[in-house]
Amino acid sequence: MRNKRLHINEVAEHIGEKDFGLYFGQFLDDYHHAENKAELIEEEPDKELESSEQLCLLAATADRLAWECSIGAPPWVHKKKYYLSKPCFAQATRSLEYQELLRNESLPEFSERNLFYGGNILDRL
Repeated sequence: MRNKRLHINEVAEHIGEKDFGLYFGQFLDDYHHAENKAELIEEEPDKELESSEQLCLLAATADRLAWECSIGAPPWVHKKKYYLSKPCFAQATRSLEYQELLRNESLPEFSERNLFYGGNILDRL
């Protein structure tokens, strides 16, 4: 049994790996069960990581979770490297209709970073 909660900067260590999604999901579960939620998002991912879709996803996630829990977003989430210049859509869709749906439904913390995954990106079963 794991006693330690996964921090968002630890998830960033798995960017580019095929199991990144598993770490991301575990982080969401840990966050929702944590007593000190701010602690799990306060530390910035490795500053040497270059901007990427997954890195921006983590910043948008920290920003949104902080808003949902009425805790201050950590300052690192607003750095320029956490904003993409070109849009990224769920499942890399090329369907213009689906892209429009994703643009309309995406959470503001994601859409402002050009991430369009829909409104349920942070939902867990």
